Amino acid sequence: MPFFVKCIFLLHQLHLLDHIVSYELPFYCFSQVRNLMELYVEVSMRFVKSALVLILFIAGSLIACSPTKFSSSNSNDSQCDSKAVSCVRDNDVLIKTYNKVFRVGQGKTDILFINDNSASMSVIQSRMAYAFSGFITNLYSKNIDFRIAMTTTDATKFTNLPLLSIGANGASYIDSTLGQTNVNSFFSNALVRKETLDCESFIKSAYYTYGPGFRSSTYYVNNYSTYCPSSDERGILGAYTAINKASDFVRSDANLNIILISNEDVRSGLYSTNPSFALTSGDKTEDLISLITSKYPQKFWQFNSIVTKDISCANEQKSQFKDKNGNTILDSNGSPVVDANIGYEYLKLSNSSAKDVDGNVSTRGITLSICESNYANYFSNIAAMIADSARLMSLECAPYEAPTVTSTTTTNVPYQWTPGSSSIIFKKGSEGIDIQVTYKCKTALVQ
Repeated sequence: MPFFVKCIFLLHQLHLLDHIVSYELPFYCFSQVRNLMELYVEVSMRFVKSALVLILFIAGSLIACSPTKFSSSNSNDSQCDSKAVSCVRDNDVLIKTYNKVFRVGQGKTDILFINDNSASMSVIQSRMAYAFSGFITNLYSKNIDFRIAMTTTDATKFTNLPLLSIGANGASYIDSTLGQTNVNSFFSNALVRKETLDCESFIKSAYYTYGPGFRSSTYYVNNYSTYCPSSDERGILGAYTAINKASDFVRSDANLNIILISNEDVRSGLYSTNPSFALTSGDKTEDLISLITSKYPQKFWQFNSIVTKDISCANEQKSQFKDKNGNTILDSNGSPVVDANIGYEYLKLSNSSAKDVDGNVSTRGITLSICESNYANYFSNIAAMIADSARLMSLECAPYEAPTVTSTTTTNVPYQWTPGSSSIIFKKGSEGIDIQVTYKCKTALVQ
């Protein structure tokens, strides 16, 4: 039916035809059609706008309700750890995913030597330096990632300088990247202390000049502090100060092994009889344990003592400071001019209750006699213990769910992880296996 006829028919049905003059019919129909078309366009546009608003609202809701990912390489996001492979924000929590590769038995270890630098120790220092090469050879053979630093028992020195210069250009530590020859050289030079040799030479010079009563001479009294370290020996405080202040040496993800070498107790044992030498903060076993536990709650650490263990050894140590004729140097009372005594506080620390790397109850470390003529076996035992603890893999944080552990060489990787722990210990026998560990941690976002 033609459009015009349909229009007239529609007007008749609506009872409008009687009000329209015949010549106006075409114009009226066309006008109605135009109005209808404009209405259709307006309605269509409103529908499109409404639909678009609805789509944007739904999309915005989805974005707001979904986790927001941050790139781990985004330097502008301080809350996203650069070591993480991804960071995802979930409301007020940041979920970090880590993916670490680890070869069992080649973990990280920081080794701190506490070197008694008082008079009479030069002989022991030389013996230690000679035996040290075997210690280092053992660590390199196991591919241990190690750092070595040194401090002394002299509080007047380590108070302002927590670690001695041990490497090139005054470096405070040496590490496995330097190569075995360099590590041996740096350590040996640092272990045999110049101040120890200078002090011994000064004492002998005073003795040769003034005889057995040299200690009362003006020369000796006025120059002792110039040539000699403090006679107030405080090895635990030395370790305490180094760990508390030398933050560039101690790595958060490394084991810590402390090796003390001394022929006297803390403060020469005078704390038990003389109030002036009472043990103060940092001197006691409990102080060092408390510091490390609070500063590094998940760290595996040991304290090994090479000390005087009995009276016989103490007497031997006293007698080894000799004159040019090979005789023990005695004072005016007929007593050896250098002292030695049992290292009770050091032994207490090494024998304190702890857990080994596998979680079994054990002592904090091992105790060895300083009177041993050959220290090679001692260092071999300590190196073996360090290598054994290198089965422990430290994580960046405590995962909130069990880590995923895989290997490219075997399908069965024996390990132990305890919920709440930031480390994994792989069982003996898995040394050399390449491991890949994926784990996730949650941290509260800083608003």
